[in-house]
Amino acid sequence: MKLSLPILLFNFLIFSIIYKSEAQDNTNLTHYFMNPYVINPSFAGTDGKASLFLTYRKQWVGIEGAPVISNFSFHTPAGNKLGFGVNVNNAERGLLNTTSGYITFSYGVPFSKDVTLRFGISGGAAYNGVDVAEIENIGDPELQSLLLDNNMYLIGNAGLSFQVKTLNFGVSVPNLFADKYTSGDGFGVGEVEPLENTILFLSNRFYFGDDKHVFEPFLLYRYSDILPHQIEASAAVHLNHVVWFGGSYKQDFGITAFAGIKLQKVFGVGYAYSLKNTGLNEINSPTHEIQLNLLLGTRKKEKSYYSFVDTSKPKGKTRRQLAIEKRRKEAAKKREEEARKKEEEAKIQAEIERQEKEEEERKAEAARKKEEDRIVAEKRENERLEQEQKRIEGERIAEQKRQAELKELARREKEEKQQAEERKQQVENELEEQVVKESEPIKGDGRNLIGEQYTDERVIVKRGDHLLELEPGEYVVVGAFSSYENAEKHSDELFFKGYQTRFGYITGKKLWYVYLFKGEDIQEARKERDKFRKNGLFTKAWVITVQ
Repeated sequence: MKLSLPILLFNFLIFSIIYKSEAQDNTNLTHYFMNPYVINPSFAGTDGKASLFLTYRKQWVGIEGAPVISNFSFHTPAGNKLGFGVNVNNAERGLLNTTSGYITFSYGVPFSKDVTLRFGISGGAAYNGVDVAEIENIGDPELQSLLLDNNMYLIGNAGLSFQVKTLNFGVSVPNLFADKYTSGDGFGVGEVEPLENTILFLSNRFYFGDDKHVFEPFLLYRYSDILPHQIEASAAVHLNHVVWFGGSYKQDFGITAFAGIKLQKVFGVGYAYSLKNTGLNEINSPTHEIQLNLLLGTRKKEKSYYSFVDTSKPKGKTRRQLAIEKRRKEAAKKREEEARKKEEEAKIQAEIERQEKEEEERKAEAARKKEEDRIVAEKRENERLEQEQKRIEGERIAEQKRQAELKELARREKEEKQQAEERKQQVENELEEQVVKESEPIKGDGRNLIGEQYTDERVIVKRGDHLLELEPGEYVVVGAFSSYENAEKHSDELFFKGYQTRFGYITGKKLWYVYLFKGEDIQEARKERDKFRKNGLFTKAWVITVQ
């Protein structure tokens, strides 16, 4: 392909500043959010499994010498905290053809299940190829020398990122080695120090629709001492974790629309279409970009991850939680069926009553018309009966009031007597509790001590300050253990047999108690105790009061 001298100079002036730095800096890829590893090496291995990415970008279609970028990257976890990655990039820019590659190592520090700090560093080399045949068409020897100089050089980058649940923040340095560049001002040579280029990355995921859909915004800020600072804002919407679409705005480079699909949480494809550039870099030509992503292997369930292809929110439930949910659903379904049945019965009953009422009204109207001559007599009789009824009703109300007063008096006497008995019992129990506190702690080897604790007398204990201390109330106890593990095991065994068990600690007894019932009334607790004793499993059930 033969290019005219103006086009050659145009390509040279546009790309001479960036041809070396972009060999190792792939941050201009639109799909950086599908593979944040290309902008920050600390993201190596964050998909939780081996990840393969292919990217092809055709920039400024229709313009001779416009950039064409191909990228291949692979990264994977390499242990509980380590990650490994490989990145190979090829960029064609007019006369220049730059090929670069590097390997990456990352390290993650998990502070909790939802909080992780990661570090990453990469190192490699890049090579610049120049179309020698086209250079010969340039008559300026000095320009030829500039284009052919510094063809092989070292590259590297570093970064760190911080993940809190679905929020990710990263800082990276795309160039670890000082870069020389050719300036368009008299073709002078300058140098870029490592920290003179920095990239900040921020994203978060907002789940909605019972976590079936995701809204995910991204923000990218590029800082440079030789180029204008740049902000890129993007956002994607994931529907059913299968179809995704969105758009972005890159400062001074226009807007982009993108979309794609994800299959089985392991394969993803994305396409981006960028409109013409605006501002200082205005070029009236679009840009196309395609990204492919394939996840390989399996992911550890307990390890946190950040993946664009697999955006479903991880959920895990214990057997106990699943069993409780199943019972709740069955109970709710049963309640709904009962409510529906009652509603239907109520409608039928209302219709019957309406019909009966209409029939009664019809009969009443017929009787009224038939016996008009008896209206006066019946009216007088009704007045007399009404007065008699009022007298009877008054006497009934007076009798009810008297009976209520007698019942209230009896109740107060009974309550005072019961309170006196309880105070007496409480004093006895406090003395007994004091003796227990002064004695050696109860020791156990995993046996259920319910037989030793069993009594028909009321047992009252004071609530201690243990973290899992039983709350004040009346408990029907079916198990007593000296260790937490044995109490939990016994409770789970009864739970999977269909009993709603709980357990807790009583400092005064130095034991863990498994119970089937908790209430506020001692009489109610004793009734429940008696019912459970009829079951062969709980013949030694007894009541304990926590105050």
